[in-house]
Amino acid sequence: MMGSEEIFAMILSLQNDPEFLEILQDPEIMSAVESGDINALISNQKFLKLLENPAIKNIEKMIDE
Repeated sequence: MMGSEEIFAMILSLQNDPEFLEILQDPEIMSAVESGDINALISNQKFLKLLENPAIKNIEKMIDE
């Protein structure tokens, strides 16, 4: 099992991921994140595509262990 420091480092590495950066610059997605609108997020194709990103999948896997 990975420690929280290792998981945090993996999350920080996303700041260099172009797909993740695109999401952060999308006003519709960021508005949904800020307001906690889960329905808007799960209906957004860009957001759903991000969830398939190998880095995100790896982080999820490490958290679930």
